[in-house]
Amino acid sequence: MSDKIKKSFSIINMFAHLFGVGKISSFPGTLASIVTAFFVLLSFIFLNKETYILILILSILIGVFSIRHTQKNAGQKDWGWIVIDEWIGMWIAGLFLFEANLLFNEVLLYLFVALVLFRIFDISKKVPPISTINKYQNQTSMNVILDDVVAGLYTYALMVVILIFSKKIALDFNFFINILLILLPAMIANMTPVLLKFSWLQSPINEKLFGKNKTWRGFIGAILAGTLATFILYKIGWLDTIILSIQDSTNTTLAISTEYILMTGFLLGFGAIFGDLIKSFFKRKNNIPSGESFVPWDQIDFVIGAIVFTYPIFKYGIMEIIFMLILGAGISALSHRLAYILRLINTKQ
Repeated sequence: MSDKIKKSFSIINMFAHLFGVGKISSFPGTLASIVTAFFVLLSFIFLNKETYILILILSILIGVFSIRHTQKNAGQKDWGWIVIDEWIGMWIAGLFLFEANLLFNEVLLYLFVALVLFRIFDISKKVPPISTINKYQNQTSMNVILDDVVAGLYTYALMVVILIFSKKIALDFNFFINILLILLPAMIANMTPVLLKFSWLQSPINEKLFGKNKTWRGFIGAILAGTLATFILYKIGWLDTIILSIQDSTNTTLAISTEYILMTGFLLGFGAIFGDLIKSFFKRKNNIPSGESFVPWDQIDFVIGAIVFTYPIFKYGIMEIIFMLILGAGISALSHRLAYILRLINTKQ
């Protein structure tokens, strides 16, 4: 073992390899996932969901810091013995336990299934965007963690679907339809700048911060498109039912009026385009050329923005947020590929 790698085993970096777990096995990722699953079980028994999520947030922060510090000594790559990313991914996957009332033997069974699914996603690295993230030459601390975060989200989503089919969660597939309908105005807002071809307001908002392709035309057009799409959904009788169902589940009540719907549409459209601008800002900051792929942020920027700005209205839960990210990213990737085939854009994702 080189001196640089030995330095990476200092106390400050013990989190990166989970206090030696990453060093004692020929299969460090699998062992770390098993260890994490054990702690997930203990946390499910003794902690509540809010504390579990707090531990997840702390784990991500510690993971980014410890991996970054480790890579300063050992080199910037995804070393096999760095396993805090498996901890984070498996911890995300384990969130499904808090979504259902399970007997202890069912908890053990479903947790084992989740462990297997997580390892399949993490080892195979064949499912987008994991496959793309894994190919990045620049394996920063965030990229090291990111593929495991995605694997954890996929595992969580699959386990929820399994629990729905097993009738362990009192949901039906109208849940997914409602999520798509809420996302639809944000999706339309996100696609609008590409479709607008007139010459008005085509000056960049701020080329230095966001790049030359982010124009006032696209910004204003996205907000108007999101607002109009929301209003149309309401007028045909779809959105009001969704709002009422979400308010019932979150114990909130707001009168549904035209002003309320227009405000919701504005926030969905503004959130979508604002998320896109923030993504573009970080692309410039990381010297990523305009138009070049920035996976997975290209697919979820508008979803994150829409969630943040409409959270006071819809009070999304963890389940809603995760499925919004997955479904939104999938549809975004497909629509982007279709736009490329139709030559509306000239870059692939």
